[in-house]
Amino acid sequence: MELWVAFLPRIKGDVGEDAWLREAGWLGAMALIGTTLFIGLSTQWATGLHPEQWFLSFVFGVAGWFVGDLLQQIMLYKRTGLRRS
Repeated sequence: MELWVAFLPRIKGDVGEDAWLREAGWLGAMALIGTTLFIGLSTQWATGLHPEQWFLSFVFGVAGWFVGDLLQQIMLYKRTGLRRS
C-alpha cells in the first residue's frame, strides 16, 4: 500500500483541471486491490472475488479520499485562513 501511495505524485502529475480525477482513481484502485487481497487471503478466497465487493470498495476508496481532502482543506483554512486553490 505504501508503494502504491508513493507513486501517486507521478500519476497525479502537475496541478491541473483533471489532477483530482487521476488521484481519486488511483486511490480508488488501491482500495479495490487492497480490499480484494485482504478479504480473499483472510477467507481462503471463499469471498473476495465478487464484483459487488469490487465496486463498493472502489466507491468507498474514492469517498474516503474525498472526505480526507475535505477535512484537510477545512483544517488548513482554520489554521491559516487561506484556501488552497
